[in-house]
Amino acid sequence: MKIPLHHSVIFLATDAEELGLYGAKAFVDTPVVPLDKIRLNMNLDMLGIGDRRNRLYIGGDIDGVISEAIAAIETTASFQVVGRFPRQPRGFGSARRINYRNASDHGVFARHGIDFLFFTTGDHAYYHTEGDRFEQLNLALFGQATEAIWSLLKHIDGSNLRVQK
Repeated sequence: MKIPLHHSVIFLATDAEELGLYGAKAFVDTPVVPLDKIRLNMNLDMLGIGDRRNRLYIGGDIDGVISEAIAAIETTASFQVVGRFPRQPRGFGSARRINYRNASDHGVFARHGIDFLFFTTGDHAYYHTEGDRFEQLNLALFGQATEAIWSLLKHIDGSNLRVQK
């Protein structure tokens, strides 16, 4: 039996994130619904390769409801859900530190007062290189991550989440 979600969900695929978050900016500049009706932005970014720890990182506005849901989706020893932004590895690509609160499309939504959750399996050796190809994907990790995010979305949807504005 399929149970529908209680809230509407917009699936938005953006482009040109690396060039200046142009896709996310275009959406908030001409939204399909008023921005004050958007309760939460769930940004899925770099879910396919991960690091040797097989972790799904969830950063952002994590309150008690979301922390409870995160605990509920930790399902196997080979896959760990971590309620924080990933730590940038030493010597990773640049001496510049990544500010994960603004480093992806969710930063655009946050600047418009929309709470967010940022999902990633972490940085990897192919990040922003020509080696970042389909063949590098860890399909098992990708599947586990997307199932965990779906589980979290259903939990949040059914929780009467009260987002502070």
